[in-house]
Formats: sequence, structure tokens, C-alpha cells
Amino acid sequence: MKKLLFIIVFIGLGIANIYAQLKISGQVIDVSGNPVPGANVVIKGTAKGTITDINGNYILEGVTSGNTLVFSFLGYQTQEVVVTDKTVINIKLTESITNLDEVVVIGYGSVKRANLTGSVTDISSKDIQDIPAANLSSALEGKLAGVRVNQVSGRPGATTSFQIR
Repeated sequence: MKKLLFIIVFIGLGIANIYAQLKISGQVIDVSGNPVPGANVVIKGTAKGTITDINGNYILEGVTSGNTLVFSFLGYQTQEVVVTDKTVINIKLTESITNLDEVVVIGYGSVKRANLTGSVTDISSKDIQDIPAANLSSALEGKLAGVRVNQVSGRPGATTSFQIR
């Protein structure tokens, strides 16, 4: 019985080493060396991932050797890196030549304008520059379909809420 227990423990430790999980960290920067905050770092084929902080740094746990990490951010080319035994992976993202006017950022991702099934309203600074308003929220009021601007009180500096249907 002791021999059987010893063999099971020995095999279990061997399997644990095979499937050892790594803690990967690093920084995502652009070609100018500036950090890219909010970049996606995802293990390919899974929903497991993280985003970079304000300094472009990330930490991703539970990665095994051989996994592929996918680094992406709107306006940059997606990069894939196969994980080896390194625990620090720094990435330099290059700008994508995709026309950003055709990309629409929505609450749950981004899509090309041609593939969007919902309603999109946009406004430029030219549309509101001649409006005599005390603040931006007052200038936007009535200009965007589906957006309601609510000001809690008439006091200067009072908070404003936006309701989007």
C-alpha cells in the first residue's frame, strides 16, 4: 500500500511539473516608446486575458509554456507571441493603416461601420463650436439622437449625467 501511494505521489508531481503554469508580465509600447494603456492581452483560444494599465504594464497568470498570447489594441496591428520559459514579454505594437473613420467603437467591442447593425450618431467640434453653452454637456444637449443630458441642479460645477438608449 505504501509503494502504491509513493508511486501515485511521484507520478502526480511529474504531471504537475509538465503542466506548470507561469505568471507572465511585461509592457506594451508603441513604436515611439510610449506605453499603450488598455491594450488587450489574451491567451489565444480562451477567454482568459487582461488589459494593460496606464503605464502599459500587464500581469497574466495561469499561462502554460506553448500558449500563444495575442496583443491587440484599436489602431494597432495585432501581434501573437508563443510563450516559452520566459516570464517577461515586452511588446512593441505598430500602427495599423486601417482607416479609423470606418471603425466604430461600441460598448462591447469595435466593428467596421459597414458591419454595424445598430444606429450610430456622431458629432464633430465644428458642429458645436458656435453654440453659446457654459459646458460641453449643455452643447451636446439635443444634438445627438438617443442621448439625453440630465443636470442634477443649476449650481455651477454640478454633475451631469448622460442617458444613452
